[in-house]
Amino acid sequence: MPTLMAVTVPLHEQRESVTELVVICGERRRPVRFGGAGGSTHISTISMTTSQRFSVVSLAAARLATLGALAVGISPLRAMAQDSTASIRYKGVTITPVGFVAAEGVWRERNITADIGSSYNAIPFSGTTNGHLSEMRLTGRQSRLAVALDGKLNAARLNGYWESDFLGVGTSSNSNESNSYVLRLRQFYGAASFTNGWTLSAGQMWSFATTNKKGMANRSEAVPVTIEAQYVPGFNWARQFGFRAVKTLNDVASIGVAIEESQTTFGARNAPATFVLGQAGGSLLNATTNYSTDAAPDVVAKLAFDPKGMGHWELKAIGRETNGGLTARRYSPLACHSG
Repeated sequence: MPTLMAVTVPLHEQRESVTELVVICGERRRPVRFGGAGGSTHISTISMTTSQRFSVVSLAAARLATLGALAVGISPLRAMAQDSTASIRYKGVTITPVGFVAAEGVWRERNITADIGSSYNAIPFSGTTNGHLSEMRLTGRQSRLAVALDGKLNAARLNGYWESDFLGVGTSSNSNESNSYVLRLRQFYGAASFTNGWTLSAGQMWSFATTNKKGMANRSEAVPVTIEAQYVPGFNWARQFGFRAVKTLNDVASIGVAIEESQTTFGARNAPATFVLGQAGGSLLNATTNYSTDAAPDVVAKLAFDPKGMGHWELKAIGRETNGGLTARRYSPLACHSG
């Protein structure tokens, strides 16, 4: 008795399914393939050695029907449409959603009253009250939303990236009832890559001083894999606004320079009252924290090497110009100052 088997195989590149029919009659196998896109229905007719004919209607529901007096055993496998689409194409631009849902918790032996990001310089000593209090926090605030854009303009490849999470804190944010913490900006930049090896980027992104895994491309930073929002001690990083130009010299070496937003942090003991450490934020800045007044942006230069089988190496330099007068000066309309 001949046996008919249907096997459906999804072809993701062609976005269609192909069903292979194998007719077994004694020791003879006759494979016949038919397929279609969009779940359309096809009818395939196969001639048997006994001149009997039967029709098969399948793909949408993976059902097989037989015609005639031939007894046929049917073993269908239901066609499962596999949606492997990770991106959306719109007017020549590829839009790729990125992100994840986080459910995290932290327990600390010594209380620092902090969420998923620890302040390492605030860990209390054992001689304090907080040094004998533990704390536990549960949070989903590191859940991330992001969108990557990619397209081409003449010989240039253009891409953009937006990334946010919920680790922002509003003036009314608390954990008493609604846990209504706010969305914050992590990265938002655009870049253009050219066939001559140059890449130009502008926007808020990881600092050029942050170590990469390979080369100097955006989103290739060697970020420690941890749920700790402050990462690990020794990881030098910042996310800030800047402009950068990178030249890929060859498969091994890259060189680049960046101009970035500067923000100086400084501490001193027994500093005079006229010594300026920072000032509270004004319009569109956080009034509960201090901001430095810098004379110029930071300049970061980097040379990266990726010798085969020898890891990733970077040589970096940072130039910063602080405001000339760290000590406040008093001016009088009747006084004359020179120099």
